[in-house]
Amino acid sequence: MHQYLVSQGYWSYINSALEKKPDITNTNYPTWELGATWVMYRLATCVHDHMLSHIRDANTPKGAWENLRKIFVPT
Repeated sequence: MHQYLVSQGYWSYINSALEKKPDITNTNYPTWELGATWVMYRLATCVHDHMLSHIRDANTPKGAWENLRKIFVPT
């Protein structure tokens, strides 16, 4: 998934300035929301149904990624 998001130009929603949701009054908000929705959709389509709650509970793609990382990456 990492390589896919990087190749599509969406990794910045996980690991850069775009990981934080801008204020709704920010002029960049509609663009951020569109990209964030796309990332969340891609994450949701790549996990088993029983994992969807871990994505739905997140407010941002970064949050969803972190939730999945906690499950799949050993500490």
